[in-house]
Amino acid sequence: MADFWKCYGTLTREREGAACDPGECALLERELAQELSSGMALKKKEIALARGTEGVDPKARVAVLAYHKVGRPSASASVTWYYISEEIFERQLHWIAESGWEVIDAARFLQGLDDPESLPDRSVLLTFDDGYQSILHCALPYLNSFGFPAIIFVLTGLVGDVSRFDEKTREPMEPICSWDELRELQRGGVSVESHGVSHCHFSEVDRARLIFELESSRRAIIKELGANSVMLAFPYGDAGSGYPETGRALVEAGYRCAFLYGGGAQSFPISDPYRIARIPMGPDIELEQILTSPSVAGKV
Repeated sequence: MADFWKCYGTLTREREGAACDPGECALLERELAQELSSGMALKKKEIALARGTEGVDPKARVAVLAYHKVGRPSASASVTWYYISEEIFERQLHWIAESGWEVIDAARFLQGLDDPESLPDRSVLLTFDDGYQSILHCALPYLNSFGFPAIIFVLTGLVGDVSRFDEKTREPMEPICSWDELRELQRGGVSVESHGVSHCHFSEVDRARLIFELESSRRAIIKELGANSVMLAFPYGDAGSGYPETGRALVEAGYRCAFLYGGGAQSFPISDPYRIARIPMGPDIELEQILTSPSVAGKV
């Protein structure tokens, strides 16, 4: 896919305001579309040939839900949109359990990236950002009661600390899980994956800092938890100002996929495993309405 990255990088620079010859850009647009089309067609054919199902069109639909905090704020801080009450959280899990959508774990999701037909027609992946203690104390009991696995994306530089990245915002600073608490989450069926080291905007850092955020966080999780972390959720959903460079860095650091913050359910196979959409979850999100809309239900 070397030509893909070359075309993508040139077009990205042009869209960000860099000079580009109109004729060259038009040619690159056509080359990029052809590269993507041929690459995805080849991947689909490889999967089909391996499984003896060439010609079958995978229909798997996956909804990745992105939570932050469950329960009430600690101390006397006020509730913000990123808090979901235990009552609403339980109601959402109950609806999923009765809806025909199947909650999958990290391993099955990763398998689905290579083999989309291995996924249920309607799959849900539950994710939690930042590593708040409320996921252990408030969310985990409900997850266990429904038998649901999940993923928590942690900031390895703030493990056992508080959410210092919220210090100058309207969000209350909340305690972050320690390594021992993350081990407890692991035992409860929650996979621990990377959210970087410090919760910085990837679009505001240089390449050296980007590499540090990716590599150091993954190494820390492997060292402390013995887990082969291969997933990353971009802090703030920020994939960086020069995405092709971020994509290459993720591959080189050993990641198999990365998640944005925003978007809806999506069909597999997906064109780019390093820009996977997630549905932001707040107290006013009508999950049933989102996952039963014609744009979702009609494609499964």
